[in-house]
Amino acid sequence: MVMYEIIKELKEKDLFSKCLQTGLISVSFSRYYDIYEFYIAEIQTTSKMTALVNTSEKFNVGERSVYNIIARMS
Repeated sequence: MVMYEIIKELKEKDLFSKCLQTGLISVSFSRYYDIYEFYIAEIQTTSKMTALVNTSEKFNVGERSVYNIIARMS
């Protein structure tokens, strides 16, 4: 099971916010999840490179950071 699926499952069970509040999960993972979801949605309509650039611009992070987040979440 990849990180994205674990976070998605925690969100579906309303446990993700509790894990954030107690410090079990870093707040960064909430942002990573949002970035990854946006990237996945972008891939449906554009190329991977364009999706990477669009995600980078939307979240005001470097393209390399987006690439690292994608690698971590998948």
